[in-house]
Amino acid sequence: MATAMGADVCFFHWPEVVMSSDLKEILMVARAAGLDCGLTVDGPFQRLAATRNLIDILEDIARRPFAFQRRLANESEEVEEIFSFVEGQGLN
Repeated sequence: MATAMGADVCFFHWPEVVMSSDLKEILMVARAAGLDCGLTVDGPFQRLAATRNLIDILEDIARRPFAFQRRLANESEEVEEIFSFVEGQGLN
């Protein structure tokens, strides 16, 4: 699709469970099509919002901001682990 649109880059959404071989295959397919590629990774807030009702999250922020900050910090750590995993694959 990216090539048909005249793009020179395509992005793939990061699923929760990906193996090293999956990343290598994504890169190989993109490069074979003459494309650069990137991964889109949900940020900490998006990850929380995907598991809960957004209104509940916003109410939680107002009622218990420090508890919300802890949950957000936990999600941030998980996102950092994803980045570390991808970086450790040496795919650039």
